[in-house]
Amino acid sequence: MIVLTTPEQWQRVGGDAPAGVIPPLKRPDGRAVAEAWLKAEAPQDLDVSRWLADRRIAKLLEGQSPSDVLETVGHILKAERSKSLADVSDSDPDGFHAKVLSVVQARTAWRTQLLEWHSKKGRTSFQRNFLLVASLLRNASVAHVYAQTAALCRLFGQPVSLQGQEEPGVVEMVSEIDADLDPTNDTIEFARPGWDDAVLSYFWIDRPPARKTFLSWMAEAPTTKTTDFLETFTPEERLVLANRVGAFAVRWATHQRKPDPLEQIISAWQKDRNLWSAATDLISAAALHPTMGRFIHELLLRWSKASSTPELQKLTVEVCAGEFGRRNTAKALLRLGYAAGSTEFEVQKAVGAAVRTIWSDPSARKSLFASITKWCAPNSDRMASGRRSFAALATLASQGYEPKDRVPSLLLRDKEEGGFQPSYEDLSICWGALFLSTEADEEAPTEAVNLWMDAAHGNPSLQHLIFGVLRGAVSTEDPALGRRLRHRLRDLLYAWQPSPAPSVDADRVRLRHELVDLLDHDRSRSVAKYHPRASQRSDEA
Repeated sequence: MIVLTTPEQWQRVGGDAPAGVIPPLKRPDGRAVAEAWLKAEAPQDLDVSRWLADRRIAKLLEGQSPSDVLETVGHILKAERSKSLADVSDSDPDGFHAKVLSVVQARTAWRTQLLEWHSKKGRTSFQRNFLLVASLLRNASVAHVYAQTAALCRLFGQPVSLQGQEEPGVVEMVSEIDADLDPTNDTIEFARPGWDDAVLSYFWIDRPPARKTFLSWMAEAPTTKTTDFLETFTPEERLVLANRVGAFAVRWATHQRKPDPLEQIISAWQKDRNLWSAATDLISAAALHPTMGRFIHELLLRWSKASSTPELQKLTVEVCAGEFGRRNTAKALLRLGYAAGSTEFEVQKAVGAAVRTIWSDPSARKSLFASITKWCAPNSDRMASGRRSFAALATLASQGYEPKDRVPSLLLRDKEEGGFQPSYEDLSICWGALFLSTEADEEAPTEAVNLWMDAAHGNPSLQHLIFGVLRGAVSTEDPALGRRLRHRLRDLLYAWQPSPAPSVDADRVRLRHELVDLLDHDRSRSVAKYHPRASQRSDEA
């Protein structure tokens, strides 16, 4: 049996166990982790034992967490594949020493080498920007790197022209940044492992005043579809670039605890379907990360209330409908409740989809409906959120007891034993809130009443339940509110089955009259209070 749990929980479980029963927890051996991964991922001609026997590599692996070990493994694989590092010399016949040294330097972010490169006499801003852009736009065509470098220079207030032969060309620029140009794919390759990430980190530390401008350019870079060159920036290339940009933005935002790069990305990518999906996946993954997660949770709560930036609310809703919502249902519902109050159509549409997605998980239904009922309660400050959330469920149909039936999902009990089904009272509370919908939400109550009355017509066994819920929805201690709710329901019932009308269904008309009569009966009982008749007293009395 394999048990996945936290060390703290493991200690609580095994606190009173006899000696020798529970094995002690300790950090996995870094060398063993590296050996397993290298043997699985490395090419057959890689001498794994030689790498792990080197004292410099052994020192890097000693006492490291598995994630740090895998970073070193990635550098080793990168160094092995590098053609530039394979150059031999008298002191290093097979180039192994150079490869090991590159891995060691990668773990120190190449700080010394980058300082030497940036401070070289005659170094130009165009060269620095070209290195920065090439490091961020990894695997992009060199033509796009070249064009985006000019765009970044213009944002930095140093306009350049790529027309003619005034500025250095691509071949010269690739040579200046100590990179290689792949002749087949026309892409830039860095021989040094981890060099591109180190370049970004160096820039961020070295140029604080330029960060904001860089972030603006970075967010817009994946939205570029074409350049002035013959090459076209394909959707696949843009998606790869978006993932690269997004990963950097998440790391910086969580490290600095500032949402600026993420908010700029979301704003810039909102109009592109593929980029929007990439942004949603990016934030969803970050919300589940063991170290980044807490900060992202805080951001999602802040964004759910950001009515002035609906794109942030929409993204929050979509994240809450995914794996984050399944693992953190209470947190997701809290954020969903705030976002559901938005008046923006796109946000409301996302809320409806999210509510239905969460409802599809039987284990989350009880918590979800409890929250919606709370939002729909009289005098609630979240009435709009509850109304729209309930509308998404009230208009959701499931296959009924007969193949052709469309039955409201809220009326079907979960298949599991003891499965959840909303109570009469909670359904009535939510229906009462739905009847108070504004003109902007006019379609929701109409669609919901049509579905539920169709179910009552097609399934006589559900008629008593549906009538009871709707009668309860318009029963209130406030006479004025009661009249408003009853008039709204009567209007919706007539719209469901008008009479006279072409092709009138007499049975549907009868069903409507029956419910209306019950509403009148309920009203008469509430209006005509019971007054016992006084008996006439005798003279003697």
